[in-house]
Amino acid sequence: FDHLLLSPPEVPVQQPHCLLVTASTFRWCHSVLLRQLQIRSCEVVTTHTYHMDKPIITVDGDAGGGQILRNGFALAALAQQPIRVINIRGGRTPPGLRPQHLEGIRMVNQMCNGRLEGAEAGSCEVTFWPGPFTAGEYRVDTGTAGSCTLLAQIALPCLLYTPSGSAFEGRGGTDVNWSPPIDEMCFVLMPLLKRFAIEADVQCLKRGFFPKGGGHIRVAVPQPVAGRGLQPIAMTDPGHVVAVRGRAFVAGNSSPMNLAPMADEAQRTLQSALGPNVPVII
Repeated sequence: FDHLLLSPPEVPVQQPHCLLVTASTFRWCHSVLLRQLQIRSCEVVTTHTYHMDKPIITVDGDAGGGQILRNGFALAALAQQPIRVINIRGGRTPPGLRPQHLEGIRMVNQMCNGRLEGAEAGSCEVTFWPGPFTAGEYRVDTGTAGSCTLLAQIALPCLLYTPSGSAFEGRGGTDVNWSPPIDEMCFVLMPLLKRFAIEADVQCLKRGFFPKGGGHIRVAVPQPVAGRGLQPIAMTDPGHVVAVRGRAFVAGNSSPMNLAPMADEAQRTLQSALGPNVPVII
């Protein structure tokens, strides 16, 4: 829909009247309104449909953590389905939205021109009406050591369905507890997604650790899959391990002298579990 903000001669400009018309009738009524109604000014403001007519799906987040929120919002945006999440992180202490969760859902809302209610720090209930996706550069800074890779989990599905190439930049923790490290995303997840014909580039621009954070990642999708879909794959054969490669690194006040003992112990443990025929390189 297009809103026409109308200011007839007898009405002060500070108090415009508003007439709602469909986009298909805009060209016709624009000239008529200006000519016959002596409209003093006419401003076109484009708005979006939020699927207010669709029933809202309610998801109870009491049984889990932020993953319910991330999956729910990403899927709701893709399906253009309004969603309400209640009892957010009900089993956690403290419950409710933490900064990284809040920034993630705000980003998705921005990506699809949606509408949010209840999106505040500590909130235990939030409602989301998605709109159409738009391409762009989206940036999120948790201001904490909140996981960048968990932010990428909610951003990437949406980036795949923007109308043209888009990117996400996240700042926070890249290698923190209770979340996939950035190397897992780069060297495990992305090669798997490539089999689905997903082309995405993941860069770790700076590592960030608890408690300061400060990490910086970028996820770019130059060719979204909107309009062509994903390539189906079959993964019924788990195969066998042919080699293991890993990285050891330190940060902050940790001494580089800790690297060798850490890498050696990891290599011994893995080699013992996998046997002598599987190369392990740390």
